[in-house]
Amino acid sequence: MTAAPMPIGVPFFLAGIFLALQVTGVSHYEIEPNNQWTHLLLGLASLVFLSFGSVMLFGRRSLALDLSTRSLVRQQGFLVPLHRDSRQLSEFSGVVIAYDSGDSDSPAQYPVRLRAIYGKDFQITRPVSYGESLRQAEYLCRLLSMPLIDTTTDHEAVIAPDRVGQALRDRLLPAVLEAERVDRPPGLRSKVSENGGNVTIVISGGKSMAAVFAVSSAAVGLLVAMPIARRILSPGGPRGIEFPILMGFILFLTVPATAWCVKLIAARRAKTVVKASSKGLVIERRSVWRTRTTEVPAADIFDVDYSTIESTLKSVRTGFTNAAPPAETMLRAQRFLTVLRPLLPNQGIIVKSNQGLTRFGEGLPVAELRYLNWVLKKTLAGR
Repeated sequence: MTAAPMPIGVPFFLAGIFLALQVTGVSHYEIEPNNQWTHLLLGLASLVFLSFGSVMLFGRRSLALDLSTRSLVRQQGFLVPLHRDSRQLSEFSGVVIAYDSGDSDSPAQYPVRLRAIYGKDFQITRPVSYGESLRQAEYLCRLLSMPLIDTTTDHEAVIAPDRVGQALRDRLLPAVLEAERVDRPPGLRSKVSENGGNVTIVISGGKSMAAVFAVSSAAVGLLVAMPIARRILSPGGPRGIEFPILMGFILFLTVPATAWCVKLIAARRAKTVVKASSKGLVIERRSVWRTRTTEVPAADIFDVDYSTIESTLKSVRTGFTNAAPPAETMLRAQRFLTVLRPLLPNQGIIVKSNQGLTRFGEGLPVAELRYLNWVLKKTLAGR
């Protein structure tokens, strides 16, 4: 596996050459002002552009898997290898699919790694698609006879080497399903109905209290704005600069509250309908204006899991612990996360397949997510 040169380096490399020719006097393009500081700055810019362009164009990185010696060799360099890192396959216990949420400048990624028995894991690739990451991990598992370990959600899924590549319905045994059995919790927010091996789950939209609060906010805004509007429209109403100021105040009171009201009422009317059977899942997200349908065949489903905000906060706390910040900073962060917890919704049910990750049921209680997760697995397995 070799990383190809990046075309993005071409314009930087050419710009560096042009600046170098200008500094050395080969190019006679006039630049104003023309003094020693100009040539110094051009020389520095030329070095920067040439360095970055050279790395992008001529940098080489390769990963070789030698099954004869049971080793991994990673090489880096310019045209010829300059650095070599070798690891024995006996140092690893499995192939891991991880999750990296990224940041504002980079997308979420699903790195494929080899889990080290001791020390740091060995990273193979960093796909931005879960489906691509799953395919690469399954290929490596079959090639290396290692288990597949999925850590992208709350509960780590470990698949034995002889079962890698099988769909979830083929791996679910009756004894396992019975051991994971979850009783129906009281106060279920979603509606679950079963009919001849088929299950339909209807999850309503936003909470009614949120809609009531939005309507109340809009009503208060209108009650405050109406006296001002009557004064503006009266015969002796304000004129000149006072008129646009009062009109702007009315818009400031009514427009945001009304828009929020409409949005939450629309969310209240929206709902998610999940139809499950041994053939797969059909997920319909219905809004006021349209319906989006996602079909996931059972043969493509790798796993079904649920994720809560508790796991997200736990990972953040773990990050703080690993970074070893000052005790006072860590204490403040933990207090902040504790206060923030009631305001954040759970992440819902997550269907992992060759198509990627499909989510639904965001905001449902943990007990309900656990129950729905078991119902979906039981239905997919044809039990």
